[in-house]
Amino acid sequence: MAMAHLLFVFDDGIVHAKDSEIGFTRYAEALGKAVLKLCLEPVREWTESGLRRVNSATVLNYGNCANWVDEVHSMEQRVYMWSGNCLRPFAELSDDELQTHRTYWMRREGAEQLGTRASQLEDFFVSIDPGFTHYAHSVTLDRSAATAAIR
Repeated sequence: MAMAHLLFVFDDGIVHAKDSEIGFTRYAEALGKAVLKLCLEPVREWTESGLRRVNSATVLNYGNCANWVDEVHSMEQRVYMWSGNCLRPFAELSDDELQTHRTYWMRREGAEQLGTRASQLEDFFVSIDPGFTHYAHSVTLDRSAATAAIR
């Protein structure tokens, strides 16, 4: 079974690649190198909380253009959400972020419809991550409601 790398690229960093064939080749090479380094040769740096993986790379003159999010085995199931201008594993979102997403989706879809989906999504989370139940007690509605956006 294969491993997959989950990444995202900010459009601002590559938008000029379409200006010419030479530009396209130049950006393609730079982006390709950045992606390969992030995935295959990750750099680690010391922070206050210990050693951590460097998750972003510069493409030409655009810093933080390519961003590594996670490495997932093809048999795993994980949920991600765009929050705070980046894609992150759902389990890493703070209670405040989950509450923000819950409020947004309740306004967008209506509380009644969202409540039904929330209970179904909680069952889904418990099925893919038994540890979810420990965290679920404090933010069940927040986590479930925010995940409704993914469906």
